[in-house]
Amino acid sequence: TDCAWYPGTVCNATSGACEVPSCVNHGDCSPEFPVCNTTSAICESCSNDTDCAWYPGTACNTTSGACEIPICEDNGDCSPESPVCNTTVPGAAVCEGCSHDDDCSHYPGTSCNNNTGACEVFACGHNGHCTPERPVCNDTDYYNPVCDVCTNNTDCWAYPGTICNNITGGCEAPTCVHDGHCSPSTPVCNTTDPMQPFCDVCSNNTDCWYFPGAWYPGTVCNATSGACEVPSCVNHGDCSPEFPVCNATSTLCEACITDT
Repeated sequence: TDCAWYPGTVCNATSGACEVPSCVNHGDCSPEFPVCNTTSAICESCSNDTDCAWYPGTACNTTSGACEIPICEDNGDCSPESPVCNTTVPGAAVCEGCSHDDDCSHYPGTSCNNNTGACEVFACGHNGHCTPERPVCNDTDYYNPVCDVCTNNTDCWAYPGTICNNITGGCEAPTCVHDGHCSPSTPVCNTTDPMQPFCDVCSNNTDCWYFPGAWYPGTVCNATSGACEVPSCVNHGDCSPEFPVCNATSTLCEACITDT
């Protein structure tokens, strides 16, 4: 208290003088001398508002070099960090934190973060503000909505043609919707997990056909490889109407060339 006439100083019990205190970081300083000069280990004056981060709601008074709660006449005189001008005390109005979104009307696109009292740009207002990688606007914390992963296919409504990949949590174009999207090597669209369909191997000859027409005419399911393959043959009798000719060299059933 002996140093009250010298704001920002403390009493050095050794020298008996009022001195600017030494510091390790800004947290060791005071609003009057808020910046810790790590070279000299001395608390110094601020030069801009970012120097006042340790003292929420204050701004740098470049004349005094101190972090001070700014004086205001209305909300327009304040900042997003302390957006509300409290005029309760005439002649001593100060900028304070927000308490609801209406307090942020001077800062379009922001909402009130009731933890910090600042008007901040929100991550999202609805799913359409997010990306396919994190498609869901999670507003569990009403004041701090964030884009989150999907948990079901309906979460992907903003990205037509995609489904929810329950491993990555993103909305992605599916590998397949039906067998026709697959290939002879993995001909079956396995939709057991609707959020992660994939092309799978065949298990019987009917897997090599897709109603109303055949995707792989004349093929049969190779139980070893799981692929739809043109069957090998010894003679024409081993083949099918679709591939009726047995090529004795390749032992593969091939298409016909003539009526004979």
